[in-house]
Amino acid sequence: MKNLKVTEYELAWDQPSLRAVSLQLRRGHYGERWAIVQDDTGSCLGKTPNEYGYFTFDYEPLPSSRDDDYFREYRFDTAESAYRFWQENREWILATPAEQMAFVKEVQRTEDWLHK
Repeated sequence: MKNLKVTEYELAWDQPSLRAVSLQLRRGHYGERWAIVQDDTGSCLGKTPNEYGYFTFDYEPLPSSRDDDYFREYRFDTAESAYRFWQENREWILATPAEQMAFVKEVQRTEDWLHK
């Protein structure tokens, strides 16, 4: 085990959806960087919150479609910086289907209230 390299850490496990969120080492022409990934969809967590202040997972495009802006938004230089982002923002990250549904319901309630 001495010469093995850790390339993934599980951050969350959502039993009802059988979905894991993990911190994964991604390799490519840019070198090695870390991403926070929904394992079942391969979507990556962005660093910019949406208009409601929540961080969301977005579809990861093909490598040929990823530019410098993509890497700044969806990659971290170290596992430590990615984990720190996860920890500091966890209450604002829509990581599970239940969290996503609660968010959608809240937005709908707010919009219904505003239109009354």
